[in-house]
Amino acid sequence: MARADDMLKRLQPFQRKSKVFKAIFDAEATQFDKREAIIADLHNQMSVDTATWALSIYERELGIPVDLSKAIDLRRSHIKSKMRGVGKFSASMALAIASAFSDHVSDVSFDGRIRIHFEGAADLSLTEIGKALEEQKPAHLACDYQAANYKSEVAFVSPHTPIALISTYQACGTFSAGGEYEL
Repeated sequence: MARADDMLKRLQPFQRKSKVFKAIFDAEATQFDKREAIIADLHNQMSVDTATWALSIYERELGIPVDLSKAIDLRRSHIKSKMRGVGKFSASMALAIASAFSDHVSDVSFDGRIRIHFEGAADLSLTEIGKALEEQKPAHLACDYQAANYKSEVAFVSPHTPIALISTYQACGTFSAGGEYEL
């Protein structure tokens, strides 16, 4: 009850010994602490990175279906990608959207196809990244993902490739949805 003690110190010396004032200040200190905790929680809800219960408000505002069964980090990633996907689609927008889901995005190139390069992405969720990019990019643009792991191997995948079929290949090959290798 440091707060109650601080309030007692503001009284005249003869009032500091009063049990009535002590009881009142103890009760008020508890209320002040609760109020500060509520205000701190509200401040946390103002940022997508720290929000918890307000994520559903962000999702409704952005037109994202609210699914409380999803992990909070995944919900935050969807919100951030939707917020970043405003305006004309470009390589920098693709980078911003992919970066919302993974910290391992190293580069985005655009040569008629969007190519997103990941470095050391063990926790990569291509399905979620693919869904977010499909919502934002024009339909005629194709998107490829290139993931390099610690062995300098590279996998080229399409967002429409079932995740079970994705595996890692040497840097010279690519994987297509039809199961054929292009060398």
